[in-house]
Amino acid sequence: MGYLIAFSLILYPVVSNYVNQLHSTTIATDYEQEVSHLSENLENEMIEQAREYNKSLIGISSFIDPFSDTEGIQTEDDVYNNLLKIDDTGMMGYIDIPKLDIVLPVYHGISEKVLQSGVGHLPNTSLPVGGESSHAVLSGHRGLANAKIFTDLNKMEVGDVFYIKVLHHTFAYQVDQILTVLPSETDALQIEKGKDYVTLVTCTPYAVNTHRLLVRGTRIPYEEAKKVDEEVGLHRTIPFYMIILIGGIAAVVIIWIGTKIYSDERRKYVNRKNNGKRICIGIVCVLLVLMPFTVSAGERGSILLKAVAEDDGMVYKLDNTEFTMYQVGSCKNNSWILTPQLQIQAFCLISRIPLLRELRPTNWKSMSGIINWRENQTLPT
Repeated sequence: MGYLIAFSLILYPVVSNYVNQLHSTTIATDYEQEVSHLSENLENEMIEQAREYNKSLIGISSFIDPFSDTEGIQTEDDVYNNLLKIDDTGMMGYIDIPKLDIVLPVYHGISEKVLQSGVGHLPNTSLPVGGESSHAVLSGHRGLANAKIFTDLNKMEVGDVFYIKVLHHTFAYQVDQILTVLPSETDALQIEKGKDYVTLVTCTPYAVNTHRLLVRGTRIPYEEAKKVDEEVGLHRTIPFYMIILIGGIAAVVIIWIGTKIYSDERRKYVNRKNNGKRICIGIVCVLLVLMPFTVSAGERGSILLKAVAEDDGMVYKLDNTEFTMYQVGSCKNNSWILTPQLQIQAFCLISRIPLLRELRPTNWKSMSGIINWRENQTLPT
């Protein structure tokens, strides 16, 4: 479980970016559907209005830093906000960057809400509808936890291409300049006479954000852009993050299966081991239970010894007396057989009682031993 949690945390940015990219692609698809409902005359009129607006911007040299510490500047200009508007989302089109494998919606303004969900169009710069003497500036964040947006913009190189889709028009641009400047340095965003530019702006260095990265593209024919795509191998294949995602999921599944197999085998081993312990403990318990019976079986019965002196017929009681006992024989087939030693030597019983020590065995009239054994048999005299 710990491995899964750790791996999930590692995969979170990849999965999150993938989900957001799917969301952005869905938004672009929805945009295309909305545009399909527009008549050709209305579309041409909207494009013409946007270009007229762009002409009014020639000569403006004051620009707002899209990543200032403010909450983002919400543009209140109704004329601006209604240009290229097809719904209430504020979306004016979308940008497609094959090199970075991203498709992002482009919205009016640079409010924080806009920059958290897509690319913002910098006010007082040209709308991205192409045309001579125009320079559109599009801003996007880097390093968001839940979306890439322009995180990989630093990977763009001179010669790479990107596309701006507005209504039914697709405008192709090829990167011709990449700059790193201070937020106050905006000369590179100026409109140049006769030029058709789009500049992509983001913060740099990554996570430091003291400067601005400017990636400028100059307009080229769409057919030429597609050829560039093919020449530099920018045509779509499996996205890199998809490879990471698929590989990550596969790794998680493999780790999970391996962990489960190991756990099962470990559980079986522990069970076997525990079963062995249980068996051993059971045997010991049985022995402990049976041991008293075994001991008591060996001690069952009693021994009664009587010694009678031949001289005077006196009987000596043997209370509180210790004896040393020797094996004298064994019982086989209901017959008593003396031991070889006893067959040679006389039976000897040593008593610790001084009186008995003075008695000679030959003076004993009889010595009988009555031993009640398990079968309560009486040993012969």
